[in-house]
Amino acid sequence: MESFFWIDILLNFFQEYKDTKTHENISDLRKIAFHYVFRSTFVLDFLAVFPFYIIFGGNSILTKLFRLVRLPRLVRMLDNFKFIKLVVTASIITYFFGCIWYLLSDITESFDDEMPFFRDERFVRRGYFER
Repeated sequence: MESFFWIDILLNFFQEYKDTKTHENISDLRKIAFHYVFRSTFVLDFLAVFPFYIIFGGNSILTKLFRLVRLPRLVRMLDNFKFIKLVVTASIITYFFGCIWYLLSDITESFDDEMPFFRDERFVRRGYFER
């Protein structure tokens, strides 16, 4: 996962940007690097991949916190409609797999003598929607 963050930093050094004054696309690599390092999110991106666990030992939460700060930028980059479509599709697929899992577990009998969770009285008393 960290390699993707490093690749993102590297690619940002080659990504054109639009000058706010002249509204021209800047493609000079020196200007792009200067803009990214001093006027953009390079410091935040670097802190998101910096190996704090080497300095502080163990599993450092600082790196994860800086990665969370980058999350809104990632969401902005995604097309909102595609992201919503992905979430809805994943939810529908998860729902149907859960229904299939429930039906299969209801049809098959347990190999051991334990009662399955869905035959417990607390579960059976609930309606189908709650199950």
